[in-house]
Amino acid sequence: MKTLEEQLGEKPYFGGETFGFVDISLITYYCWFYSYEKFGKFSLKAECPKLIGMGKEMCAERECFEDTP
Repeated sequence: MKTLEEQLGEKPYFGGETFGFVDISLITYYCWFYSYEKFGKFSLKAECPKLIGMGKEMCAERECFEDTP
C-alpha cells in the first residue's frame, strides 16, 4: 500500500489527470481496506492518506462505486 501511495504522488489518479485501468483495479480492493486495518491492527488512513482520499473521491464521483466504512 505504501508503494501505491508513493506512485500516486500528488496526482488525482495513477494515470495523472485521467481515470484509468490501474485506478479501476485499485478501487475494487477499496472495500477491503477496512478489513486490512481491522485484522492488521494498523490505520491505513494514517499510513496512506492519499490512497484513502483517492478511494473516497472515486466512490463519491462515480455512482457505480459504493463507499465503505
